Amino acid sequence: MMFSEMEKNVILRILRRHNSNISHMIDSAIQVEAYLYNSNAKTEEFIMEGTLFVYSSYVRPYYGFIILDPLQLKTLLEPMPYCCTELFDIRSQSFEYIRCPSMSNSKF
Repeated sequence: MMFSEMEKNVILRILRRHNSNISHMIDSAIQVEAYLYNSNAKTEEFIMEGTLFVYSSYVRPYYGFIILDPLQLKTLLEPMPYCCTELFDIRSQSFEYIRCPSMSNSKF
């Protein structure tokens, strides 16, 4: 998704409210759904939906993502170990699954 410089600055200010170490936004998707995957039971539990922002950070871990749900005022903030960066493939403005091992202990 393409943003103007002014829009990027506004988005970065919003994202930095959740994590002050964010250096810049890498990519985004308008509508995503996040699921918690239980590998033992092989089940998926819906967590939330919203707008996805993939970012880089000044400190380790250097990558992460934030999903903002303005309707329910929820935020999911997850660091991404390098192994998970290959799982992200944002080709269009929709992104259906986020399966990252770090999410297995996610609390928000």
